[in-house]
Amino acid sequence: MVHIDFSALTAAVNAWLAETSATGHLAIDGKSIKASLQDYDQSYQDFVNVVSVFSVARAEVVALLPMQNQ
Repeated sequence: MVHIDFSALTAAVNAWLAETSATGHLAIDGKSIKASLQDYDQSYQDFVNVVSVFSVARAEVVALLPMQNQ
């Protein structure tokens, strides 16, 4: 997360939302997968995250993306 350009991330999320024309509320959640942790003794650790976007109105997950630090 240290190297993320948050302006670019915000622009990408906003563009995605405009394309999918999602209506209603969206819940975004992320979880790290503990078993994927590498370099635990370093200041910059590598691990896998899973990020999901849930449409409250449709009661379904509309996006799911694994992300890795490196």
